[in-house]
Amino acid sequence: MPKRRNEIVRREINLAVKVEKAIGELHSIQKLLPSEKLDPLVVAAFRDTLNRTRNTAWAVQQYSLRQGVGEATEGILSFLVGERVRTTYLLCEVLIADLKRADVDLQPGSLIQLHGAMKALIRELNEAIKSLG
Repeated sequence: MPKRRNEIVRREINLAVKVEKAIGELHSIQKLLPSEKLDPLVVAAFRDTLNRTRNTAWAVQQYSLRQGVGEATEGILSFLVGERVRTTYLLCEVLIADLKRADVDLQPGSLIQLHGAMKALIRELNEAIKSLG
C-alpha cells in the first residue's frame, strides 16, 4: 500500500476511535444531565454544539453517499455554508451580550484578531449581498 494511502487509513481509524469515544462520553453526559443542576447558558451552549455536530455529520454522510454514486454534491455544500451562517449569527448575538458584561475579562489580542476577521467578513458579506441583486 502506498505511503499516502497508509496515512489516509491511519487518519480514518484515528477519527473512528475518536467518534466512538465521543459517543461514549455523550451517553454518560446524557445520563447525568437530568440529575445535575447546570447553568442554563451552559446547557444551551451544549445543545447548540450538539446540533451543529449533528448537522455537520448528516451533511458529511450525504456528501459521501452522493459522491460515491456520482450524484451532485453542491446542495450539501450550500447546506453546510448555510449552517455556518446560522451558527455565526447565533454566536454574534451571544458575543454582543458577552462584550457588555462587566464580569468578563477580555483579552485584547483576541479582540483585535476578531475585529480584523469581522471587517473582512463584512466586506465579503457586502459583496455577496450585492450579487444577490
